[in-house]
Amino acid sequence: MGWPLSMRLALFALAVAAAGCTSSQPPNGDRGKGKRAGVTSNAASMDAPGNAGGEKEAPSGHYRIGARQSRLVAGVVVGGMFSKLGHDHAISIRNIAGEVELPSGSLDKGSLRMTLEAASAAEIGKEFSDKDRQKINKSVREEALMAGKYPEITFKSTRVSPGESGGEAHRMKLAGELTLHGVTRSLILPAQVTVSGNTLRVHSEFTILHSDYQIKRLSAAGGTIKAKDPIHITCDLVAEKE
Repeated sequence: MGWPLSMRLALFALAVAAAGCTSSQPPNGDRGKGKRAGVTSNAASMDAPGNAGGEKEAPSGHYRIGARQSRLVAGVVVGGMFSKLGHDHAISIRNIAGEVELPSGSLDKGSLRMTLEAASAAEIGKEFSDKDRQKINKSVREEALMAGKYPEITFKSTRVSPGESGGEAHRMKLAGELTLHGVTRSLILPAQVTVSGNTLRVHSEFTILHSDYQIKRLSAAGGTIKAKDPIHITCDLVAEKE
C-alpha cells in the first residue's frame, strides 16, 4: 500500500547529471556519513588518465538541451520500522533547459549548463494510485523541494575531464556546481557523452544526500516510514546543434 505523505526527492540535481532519465534501482541503505558523502560516493578522480589512443574530436558548436527528450529521475528508498508497508519512490523532473558548448570540437573543452524546474517534480512509481500520487507530488514540491521559494535547480560545469572513448561514446567526468534547495555544492559527475550527427546525448548516474542540501526527508505514519538520506539520480540529456 502507498503512503500519501511518503517521501521524496530528490533530486535531484541535477544535477546533472545528466538526465529521459530513466530511474535505475535506488541505493540500498544510507551511503556514508557527513556532508562529503553525497559528493564523493560516485565521483572518480579528475586526474584519471585519458584514452591512450587520444580523444575523438566531436563537432564544435552550440547545442540546446531539449525538454521533451530529456529527463532526470531521483530515486529514494524508504526506511523505518514499518518501511515494508510503504514504497520506494521515483521522482521525475521533465522541465529541463540548458545548453552545451563545444568551442573547438573537443569535449574536454566543452561546458554544460542546465536548469530544472522544481515544480515539475512528479512521482512516476507504478505502485501508487492517482490519488496518492497527487498527495506525494504536493509533499515533494512544497515540503521537500520548497519549489515556491527555490523554483530552480541548476548545474553548471566548471571542468571536463576525458576518459575512455569508443566509437561515438565518450566517458567523461564533469566537475561543477549543483544548486538545489538554495544550497550550492561542488561535485564531480561521471558521464557518458555520445555525439551522432547534430545530436549530443549525456547520460549520468550519481548520488547526493538530502542532508547535504538541507532537504526535508518526508515521512509517514508518525515517522515509522521515512525517506533515507541518499538520493540516486539518473539523468539523460538530449541536445540538438543550433
